[in-house]
Amino acid sequence: MQYARSSQSLVFSGEAAGAYTYFRTKTDDAHTARLEARKPLEAERLNVYIKAADAVSTIVTAKDAKEIAQAERDFLKLYRGPLVVIGDKEVNDRSALLARCIEAKAACNPSMGRLASDFNASCRLSIHEYWDAFLPKGEVTWVRTETLRN
Repeated sequence: MQYARSSQSLVFSGEAAGAYTYFRTKTDDAHTARLEARKPLEAERLNVYIKAADAVSTIVTAKDAKEIAQAERDFLKLYRGPLVVIGDKEVNDRSALLARCIEAKAACNPSMGRLASDFNASCRLSIHEYWDAFLPKGEVTWVRTETLRN
């Protein structure tokens, strides 16, 4: 009788493990399918974020006025087009602050460097969220960048 109970327990344990494996596989498959379905949109989001970050970095670091003016036009074009469509709320909020600063043609508060860093950080977090990529929130910040520069 003892043997019968042990074998029933083993059968039940095996069935439970099989059920767990089955449902875990189905969950993983569903997650993979969601990622694959979003891949074209996310690839375009990444492309737009990189173009915008490139324009912003040029605005902040370039010395040539023509190069800065072109980068400002590039950013504003992205801001009024693809960023509105593809960006999440945080990216759109940060890009709006940058656009206001660019259009005002005056000293920005906070500085353009700070706004640029915050914008880039929001793009990074958006990528982290939508691609399920591990990009820790606090790794790159304006304060840390400025601290390293000084």
